[in-house]
Amino acid sequence: IINAISTKHLDELDLQVNEQSIKYQYDTQEGVVRILTAQIPQALIKNNLIRLRFKIPDVMSHSEAFNTDDKRTIGLAINWIKLS
Repeated sequence: IINAISTKHLDELDLQVNEQSIKYQYDTQEGVVRILTAQIPQALIKNNLIRLRFKIPDVMSHSEAFNTDDKRTIGLAINWIKLS
């Protein structure tokens, strides 16, 4: 995760795989840039497909979060995802 509108949003993140919440851990508990690691149980993989959902408490406009004229809705930004 390369950015979030607050640390609260990261602390309250609900990571889901195919509609089921899973446990995860961060590399650090500070700041809004973090590496998230999770193990996906084989039982949650359906037809060789994985749907990831990153649920956060709420979102807001970029302008509200960062005092700009950008009206896009934001919450968190993900730089990359690695599955192995």
